[in-house]
Amino acid sequence: MSEKSVAEKARIKPETAIAIINGVPGVIEALGLPDDVTFVEPDAARLVFLFVSTCAELEAQMPPAVASLAPGAALWVFFRKGSKAAGFDMNRDSVWAIAERLNMRPLGLVGINETWSAFRLRPA
Repeated sequence: MSEKSVAEKARIKPETAIAIINGVPGVIEALGLPDDVTFVEPDAARLVFLFVSTCAELEAQMPPAVASLAPGAALWVFFRKGSKAAGFDMNRDSVWAIAERLNMRPLGLVGINETWSAFRLRPA
């Protein structure tokens, strides 16, 4: 039996419209996305992928990303694992605190690779 891709574990379906904000080279490829996903602007996406490494980036970029979500869309916030230990000022609790403040509810947390994790969030 073959191991599931990150996209399969994260339930990213074929033909999904995805927007990427601050994409990081190599991370999108690590997801193993289906070949037929499309990349669109955030207001037309079913999934919005936001990449952040610092609390300042998270504070500045998450509110507009949430505001751009189309009805029924979800936001994936990608962040570095062990960020505080690696010298960054954020971790999953940082994402959760801002998500809660923005009235977003968690749908899941997925490890992408040895460096990145992502929270899937939806408006509550």
